[in-house]
This record gives sequence, C-alpha cells and structure tokens, in this order.
Amino acid sequence: SRVVFETCERLFDEAAKLDPKYASALAWRAYWHVLRIAQGWSPDPSYDTKRADRFAQQAVDAHDLDPMSLAIHGHVAAYLHKDFDTAFRRFEMALRLNPNAAPAWLWSAAAHAWIGEGRRAIDEVNQAIALSPFDPFMCAYSAVAGMAYLADARYDRALECGLRSVGENRRYAAAYKLIILALTLSGRKEAALPY
Repeated sequence: SRVVFETCERLFDEAAKLDPKYASALAWRAYWHVLRIAQGWSPDPSYDTKRADRFAQQAVDAHDLDPMSLAIHGHVAAYLHKDFDTAFRRFEMALRLNPNAAPAWLWSAAAHAWIGEGRRAIDEVNQAIALSPFDPFMCAYSAVAGMAYLADARYDRALECGLRSVGENRRYAAAYKLIILALTLSGRKEAALPY
C-alpha cells in the first residue's frame, strides 16, 4: 500500500545513518523516488528526480562494481532523463558483472521498448521473468512485457500483459497506462474509457 511505501523513506534514512556508503540502500532509495514519480504519488517530481539522481550516483560512487547500483543508475537515466546511452552502458556493465540480475534485464527491456526495439525488449523481459519467476514485484515484469509487445505492435499480447499486471497489483499505475495504450492502438479506443 502507499502508506507502507511512504514509510520506506525513513528506513532508508536509518540505513544511511548506519552506513553512508551502503550501495544497495542508496540504489534502492533512488529507485524509491523513481517509483514515487511513476505511480503519480510525488508531490514534487522535480525534487524526486533530483533525489533519484543523487542517490543513484552515490550508490555507484560507493561501489562501482555493484550490479544493482549500476542497473538502478541506468534505470534513472532512461526513465527520468531519456539518456539511453548512459542507461545501456550501465545495464551492460551490470549484466557483465551478474548475468542473473533480473532487474537489470527488466529495466534494459523497458528502455529498449521505449526506443521502439520491441523484439529485443521481448527477449530481455523474458530473460528477466525466467530468472525471477516468483518476484514479489511481478506486476512490473508483466507491465514491461506489455510495453515490449506494444513496441513490437503486438497489441493483443500487450493487453494480456496489462491485464495480468493489474491482477498482480491493482495499484500499479503502469499497468493501466499499458491497457489504455494497447486498446487505443488496436482501434478499441472506446473500450479504454473505463481505465
């Protein structure tokens, strides 16, 4: 729930007090700000963007060979700044260090979908799902799969993924955006109105 989500900021602060160079805590703090923006929960997206940038960079500075820090830095670059060159360099390095880093595959897939490389995005998101088939945040994997299918103009598959994502987490905003896009692009604009 959103209430639980908001309490995480305090927990990240406590972790930082215990160890200001704890790369994983810094990286996930950056992701927390990205998710806050993506969900439409940020009272000030500009502030959250700056905080995401700051924590992502601090995570990489603290441990520049930590795959998750690199992957989250890449996701911040792609999602918040559309800086795909930086993003793909970060994803590539993260996956070279740990080919089993499912979130790195996931965020790389999302970035490839955003630039219209649907087939590559499909391959990457399938790799992410294969590596983490019971991920507690599976709604994001389903939504990124849907974006990959959208980028490949496979709108019925994209819709299936969007509906699955809603079933996995009815509060996940990206799923509803995906459903609306899939229905609209497949010529069923009226069906998208309830979403």
